Amino acid sequence: MSMTRAQTVQILRELSLAYPMVEFTKERAELWHKHLCELEYEDVVQATDEYIRSETKYPAIADIYQRAVKIREKREKAEKAKRDAAIVEEMRRRDRERIDETIRELLESVRAHENRKVEKVNGSTGGDSARSVQ
Repeated sequence: MSMTRAQTVQILRELSLAYPMVEFTKERAELWHKHLCELEYEDVVQATDEYIRSETKYPAIADIYQRAVKIREKREKAEKAKRDAAIVEEMRRRDRERIDETIRELLESVRAHENRKVEKVNGSTGGDSARSVQ
């Protein structure tokens, strides 16, 4: 979800507290909102926090924008990796199910074959043993 004007103002208030030599104005807020509104608020908050912790001069819009874009790209990459991992896990689960089913079918086939062999042997042996007893 895009940033609201109120969220942009909150970011600028925080920057004004961190860098008191820069005046907070409505015009500044409008300009910053124009350029940051497409970004996610949480990404801009994180970018602003990182900037405040690492820089001594007031940021240009591009400083925060570029950091927020990198944060977004990193987040999106992590989300994609998580989705991909879930897809791979589902594929593995389905493969295991297919393998298990194939093994069950093969075992049933082997058992059926063994049963036919036993019946055939018992059928021929049963007749021979009856003759030898007589």
